[in-house]
Amino acid sequence: MKSLKVLCAIAIIASFFSCAYQEDTVAFFIENDLSKDLLIERIIDEDQSTSILKITELDLTSIASYDKYIKRLVDLDITKVNCSFSNYEGVITEGQLFLDGILLGGFQNNMENIIIEDPEILSIISERFLEKTSLDFSFVGESNSQHSLKIDIDIEMLGTFVH
Repeated sequence: MKSLKVLCAIAIIASFFSCAYQEDTVAFFIENDLSKDLLIERIIDEDQSTSILKITELDLTSIASYDKYIKRLVDLDITKVNCSFSNYEGVITEGQLFLDGILLGGFQNNMENIIIEDPEILSIISERFLEKTSLDFSFVGESNSQHSLKIDIDIEMLGTFVH
């Protein structure tokens, strides 16, 4: 009986000391959109190639609230990627959109947008943003005529930050 009391006393003391130096952590969430435009234009010159390659950088720190807490970002859940097309003139063939080497889809002359909601692709994009905080958004294609195209990319996300 006496040994049972001693064991209980040791357990109580051990539990007290194991909790005594535990830091308080607070998790908070920031829901936001990351948006950027990519303008593709060509005015005919005789020496231009038929290949199109346009790149722009998407950076999490371009969002003020993410920039402020970027070192505390522990998880990023991207729920949707939407690429909208406007002001299309001319002929562009074999157009493709990439985000850090991940194929988002192909462009056709009558398209209004590409919406990515595939959880596997969104998860890969989320992981890459966590690794680098900035990714390249690019358009590749072919054209031998004067052309223009405006692409708006919008990424819906929820960041988890720990303080």
